[in-house]
Amino acid sequence: GENFTPVEGGDGQADSIRFGLAAVKGVGDAPSAVIVDERKNGPYCSFSDLVERVDGKAVNKRVLENLIKAGGFDSLEDGRSGLLADLDRAMGEAQLRRKDREAGQVNLFDMMAGESDDGNSAENGGFSPMTERPEVPPMDELEKLRYEKELLGFFLSGHPVDTLGGLGPLLDNITAEEIDNLEGKRSFRLCGVLNEIERRYTKKDAKPWARFTLMTKEKDFSIPMFNDSFEQYGIHLEEGRMVVVEGVASHRDGETRLSVTNLRPVENSVAKVTEEVTWLIDPDNPMAEEFTRDMFSMAEKGEGETLIRLAFARSGESEGLVVETDSRFSMRFSSASFKDWRNRACVRGARVVVRSPEPPLERKFGKKVF
Repeated sequence: GENFTPVEGGDGQADSIRFGLAAVKGVGDAPSAVIVDERKNGPYCSFSDLVERVDGKAVNKRVLENLIKAGGFDSLEDGRSGLLADLDRAMGEAQLRRKDREAGQVNLFDMMAGESDDGNSAENGGFSPMTERPEVPPMDELEKLRYEKELLGFFLSGHPVDTLGGLGPLLDNITAEEIDNLEGKRSFRLCGVLNEIERRYTKKDAKPWARFTLMTKEKDFSIPMFNDSFEQYGIHLEEGRMVVVEGVASHRDGETRLSVTNLRPVENSVAKVTEEVTWLIDPDNPMAEEFTRDMFSMAEKGEGETLIRLAFARSGESEGLVVETDSRFSMRFSSASFKDWRNRACVRGARVVVRSPEPPLERKFGKKVF
């Protein structure tokens, strides 16, 4: 619908709310009304079908782009990047067809499609593409989520932390519940996305500091970055960037407060805090030897700070052999390399150990001199 619509659940499904078309950024009331009104003539069978049937002046290119990026056509077509690449062609053909209809002419391709036995004409609402849709790489998952956040106000189909291949939860050393129920103070480390960044200056001496929202998978946190930290890490403050924040959480005067001591882009932090990784290999898998050789070849270079261990256990076995490697046997760890090695056919699992953040410094009070 044009507006948010409550939907009662049935057959054991929970109640839900459908997102309103007009609430998608850059769409608005008029285009939404046109799309919904035309749907009374039958459901849209495809993206091309919608483009041909709606008024191109009301539902213009920007509206269609934003609907694609927000996932509005996911139930009709696969691949948001393909639809974006094909948008100009689809709009151009739709405009020609509308002009033909207004002039009372029949398009030759419509005639051919009408005589086809494969039913494509009816299935596509009479629209038969003149050209093949261009083959483009699928939209990156992180890019998809960023568009959702930009156009809908929140991440809809997932969270950027999910793109780290399972490493995201390992980076957090505290939960939202533990922060809410905190007594005293403790160090924290959280992985999330930067949002609502505000750069400010102190009133006393005009020193720069900032406040930002960290959107973690559990909860959004408003966190200040005071001058000392800002001078070191303020360069990393960028809207939409995924980062790992370390700092001190303290409970005082009935309120829990967070402050930053360290902030890095997520890949920098992953490489820095991952202490060791143990790869569990199935020795019976034909790819096991190749994996081991590749790992040794890469790790002997000694690049990075993450210690590598190898463990071998056949499928179904709960015990196996762990190879204790030399301390120089290391790799530069990243979410991309982790996902790549983790997806090898011979890998049964991986055990990742991350360093704990440094404990908060105790404040020292000096003696007064009279």
